[in-house]
Amino acid sequence: MFDITIDSLRFWKELVEARPELQTLHFYRYKRNGFLQDRLPVESYEYQLSRLADARSKQAQMPFWDALMLEAVGRQGLTETILNEASLHNPMHIERIPVHREAILKDGLEDFIQAANEKESTGILSEVVLRDGRLLHYPMLDMRAAADEPGFRATVAIAKYILPSGAVIMRSGKSFHIIGTQLVDKDELVHFLVRSLFFGPIVDRKYVAHHLLRGFCTLRVSANSSKQYPTVAAHINS
Repeated sequence: MFDITIDSLRFWKELVEARPELQTLHFYRYKRNGFLQDRLPVESYEYQLSRLADARSKQAQMPFWDALMLEAVGRQGLTETILNEASLHNPMHIERIPVHREAILKDGLEDFIQAANEKESTGILSEVVLRDGRLLHYPMLDMRAAADEPGFRATVAIAKYILPSGAVIMRSGKSFHIIGTQLVDKDELVHFLVRSLFFGPIVDRKYVAHHLLRGFCTLRVSANSSKQYPTVAAHINS
């Protein structure tokens, strides 16, 4: 259905072309939180802990926050600063930017993406509006598996298991995104996200926690800091 190696902008345009029931996609602009170390005083316990956790994370190939929690337990413990940072949550209420079917098919998404502030990224919401007015969701996941062949195989295995109706794998830069090809309602989306937690740390558990709180999913569609757009890596048929 989708050409392999097309970027995220072309993917969403092709999806709208292929699904006449899709009326509106929702996007939003955001600024990244940056690295924890950049928000901490260099002389602080938390800063030193973050450096140790970074080294442990890379050595053991484990999520940074898992490494930080383990380092903290073995040292001076969990401070309020650490707990606040660990639970730092993306804004609950974001400004949805609706882009309607006609505009997507006529102009594509390139100009819309490039209109963002240079310090902003653009993401797409799982929530879409159908021609009959219903609000449904495309299941979405952010992965932690490295963007190499073993990481790709692991991502495909999880996608096949958790989305038997079909999925698209996007290479996001350092890892992958998963997008289900069958629309679900909000309750089904929540069930999907909860089930995905069984597959951490390959699935990004903090991503899942953020979006369970929000009640919808988001994924980046604009280029990353290396000027790379998410790109289709595989289409998994049902």
